Amino acid sequence: KCGNIANYSYRIIPNEEQFMLGATNAYEPRCRVCFTLDGAID
Repeated sequence: KCGNIANYSYRIIPNEEQFMLGATNAYEPRCRVCFTLDGAID
């Protein structure tokens, strides 16, 4: 998102399944700040 080094993978599609094998377009790399800003870490 911001261009910083990504430490996390963020799921960008709504899906309740814990594992999504082969879903390459379902995640995007995010740094700690962007990952936290979207509420992924409380």
